Amino acid sequence: YSRRNSLKTKGEDMFDKFVILFVIYSFFGFVWESIYCTVKTNMWQERGLLYGPLCPIYGCGVIAMTLILNRFNDVLNESVPHYYLKLFLIAFLGSMILEYTTSFALEKIFHATWWDYSNVPFNINGRVSIPTATGFGIAGIVVPKYIIPIIESFVDKIPFQFIGGISFILTVLLTVDFTLT
Repeated sequence: YSRRNSLKTKGEDMFDKFVILFVIYSFFGFVWESIYCTVKTNMWQERGLLYGPLCPIYGCGVIAMTLILNRFNDVLNESVPHYYLKLFLIAFLGSMILEYTTSFALEKIFHATWWDYSNVPFNINGRVSIPTATGFGIAGIVVPKYIIPIIESFVDKIPFQFIGGISFILTVLLTVDFTLT
């Protein structure tokens, strides 16, 4: 137990936890995307922006959903009428905003396209589509209900003394990966 840890604020603890959760969700997003695209094309598809096995857009999406659910817990919880419909709509619209802006930014920065929904019905500039956003809307119901509690329970079992160090190491690795990319 270091002096630094004794001086940490609740906000710093949450930041360190979110860094760890971001990496975990980004890794699972990479695994999901790679498996999904491999099955779809019958050829190995390593999906991701970075050299490491991460899809940061998934980490951002799940962390955003977690923050929204935590922030609005008093008005957005299972006791509220149409809770699952509201979750679906938040994830549906949120994924469209996240995917569109990410696709646009990646194209402008790297002059490359990571995904193209041009052949998918009801797409907007090939960056987003209603069918894929519907999948993310469904994930917006399933992930908070089943996945987030399991992952957060795992992270909560990490001893407090190690959270900051793990977060720091992951931040350094992410920085190196982003820089190399």
